[in-house]
Amino acid sequence: MAPLSAWISAARMRILPASAIPTCIGIVLAAQEGHFDLFTAFITLLCAMMLQTTSNLLNIYMILNMEQILKGLDHQEPLPLVP
Repeated sequence: MAPLSAWISAARMRILPASAIPTCIGIVLAAQEGHFDLFTAFITLLCAMMLQTTSNLLNIYMILNMEQILKGLDHQEPLPLVP
């Protein structure tokens, strides 16, 4: 299993503000309208950041799998044009 530092690097924690900032703006706008709930705000922010991290990890996973698939395709015979 990969060390924790590899997982953190793959999750791209440095770009979490890309999901946190718009969520915080939405929370502030809701608070200005008088619809603020601390628990809902916390869960919303947490979910936005978890979705961003999951997207980053899936992106890395798909990139690595596509490289393996493409390596395998390079060694096969070309498919015939007419069956």
